Amino acid sequence: CSGVDGDGGGGHGDGGNVEFSDRSTTVPECGTCPSIVRPGPGGVTVGDWMAAAMEHLFQSVEPAVISEAERQVRSVFPNGLPHPDDLVMVNVRWGDKKREMKPVPILSFIREVEKLIETRPPERADMPLHVYVATEDPRALREFIALSPPSWRIHASGPLQMEGHTNMWKFASGRNGLQSLGALLVSLEANRFVLTRGSNWSRLIDELRKNVVDPRCGGCTSMVDLSPGEWPTMLGNGTITWESSSGR
Repeated sequence: CSGVDGDGGGGHGDGGNVEFSDRSTTVPECGTCPSIVRPGPGGVTVGDWMAAAMEHLFQSVEPAVISEAERQVRSVFPNGLPHPDDLVMVNVRWGDKKREMKPVPILSFIREVEKLIETRPPERADMPLHVYVATEDPRALREFIALSPPSWRIHASGPLQMEGHTNMWKFASGRNGLQSLGALLVSLEANRFVLTRGSNWSRLIDELRKNVVDPRCGGCTSMVDLSPGEWPTMLGNGTITWESSSGR
């Protein structure tokens, strides 16, 4: 979403990992759609369905969102975006998510980042490592910075909640919502991701990674999931439930 080159030749080509059109598209009317979300031959999984839906929704992105993403890139990467192989994206979902899934300790994220950077191409092994931390919880960001190796370059953008205010329904609207969408586009500039797919936000990032970024870069990305989950969930008998599969 940004054409600014950094110390590592940021992004693929001149526009980074992802280029989203700001042109509107016409969505045809479909009337009553058949239920194809079912197990077995001829059906698709909930995950496949949700991924296809997210890919469709992000075929066209509002100019205001693109402008916000570019603003964040200029702010948190003053020297330009690093090369995607030198950038690891981490999504830490704490806050009120503890009601649905057990919070993942920061050290677990750091350990996975250390493993992922071992998979960089040999020619980039000695380049500085950049970690983009996407989180709404200021405690998580402070702890990640405190526990990370000193050589890592930590970046973060998007809104942070006030201490003790963890209600996402009230938080993620208006200006905060726009900043969150901008941060989502920035997240997709990495080639390596550490996520918790028990979180809707991590699943959204992963669906866009697989269905938007990978097709454009020849499958260049990889992901580690520290908290698997799917919502809604398809049970073995084909029943769809809206209870989180990640547990409490």
